[in-house]
Amino acid sequence: MRLSQIGLTPLDIDYVFITHFHADHTGDLYPFFMNLRLSDFFKNKPTKFPTVFGPIGINKFMVKLSKNFELLCFETWTKVKFNDYKNTFNVDEINVKTYKVKHNAFGVLAKSYSLRFEIDGKTIAFSGDSINCPGVVNACKNADLFICD
Repeated sequence: MRLSQIGLTPLDIDYVFITHFHADHTGDLYPFFMNLRLSDFFKNKPTKFPTVFGPIGINKFMVKLSKNFELLCFETWTKVKFNDYKNTFNVDEINVKTYKVKHNAFGVLAKSYSLRFEIDGKTIAFSGDSINCPGVVNACKNADLFICD
């Protein structure tokens, strides 16, 4: 995982934000969480775990992924918290706003979001795959930085 290249481990991460469930945006989630799960299993001391935010069904998505890999590590393990997106919510001092965007892949419309993070008068907007649509426009309006994948 790329975290190790900058000297971090999954245990250093506080929050994870997922724009949509396509494999090119979630492919690292399972090894990331297996690392956390194994760290918890082999250590006898309290450890902090990240909170994950994503489209409606993020928890169900991870449980299904766990079943598909035949490593049932998420159904009974509750140390990582999964939260479905709300329109607006706070993460510590950061105000987060979510915007539904249009992402159509192979004729199927994904549950996809752009995100807007506001803190101390500064705004960072992020969008995963999408076309130019009102959700992207509203997320990045007057942002100090817009990151578009």
